[in-house]
Amino acid sequence: MVEAKGRGSVRARLGGLALLAGVLLALGAVLNAFQVVAEAKHAGGISQYLGGERWQTHPRFVVWVFSFPLAGALVLMGAALRRTRLPVALAIGLPFAFYGLTVAVGLALTFPGVVPGFFGAGGVINAVCILATLYLCAASIRRERPWPGLLRGVGYLSLAAAAWFTCGVFSTPGAVVLVQLGPDPAVVTDLAHKLMLLWVLGWTSTALGFALERRA
Repeated sequence: MVEAKGRGSVRARLGGLALLAGVLLALGAVLNAFQVVAEAKHAGGISQYLGGERWQTHPRFVVWVFSFPLAGALVLMGAALRRTRLPVALAIGLPFAFYGLTVAVGLALTFPGVVPGFFGAGGVINAVCILATLYLCAASIRRERPWPGLLRGVGYLSLAAAAWFTCGVFSTPGAVVLVQLGPDPAVVTDLAHKLMLLWVLGWTSTALGFALERRA
């Protein structure tokens, strides 16, 4: 029993360190974003900042791009170590497997042009999963404490709206229009502000919903 408690204590400390490292890395990534934006603006644009290269070949930019997903993997790993009884190898390996997939998709996967079938299949899958998530969220609302579920539902709905707007502009036929006519700065700026508003509302509502549920 003493040995089991010792292992549990080491596991909890490792999870706490992972959580702390993830939070600090996330803060660093967000703060560094302001510096990257300022340097790109000073250089005359993101293309000039990257020196005309693909972002995947710019070491500092690559480190910054993947630092926030790494922070998320560390937080998930820490939570899995501290709050679950998953084997240590699985608690550590699963978050980093998804992080590795993120890096592989970002660095290795490229598309030569618009692939309508890809967007079509992906759109159908996304639509089905979004509707299923909203239904399951609504079904989980408790009559005596409705706010946690309602806030999560509002959050998911906002994120779904952001995905819908993004899909409408950057998928077919929106992507074809952008490629043929070139992006309109006014349209891109307007969309960026709307997406940010929906993301803030979505993630804030989702986080508040989970926080209220924990207090129940």
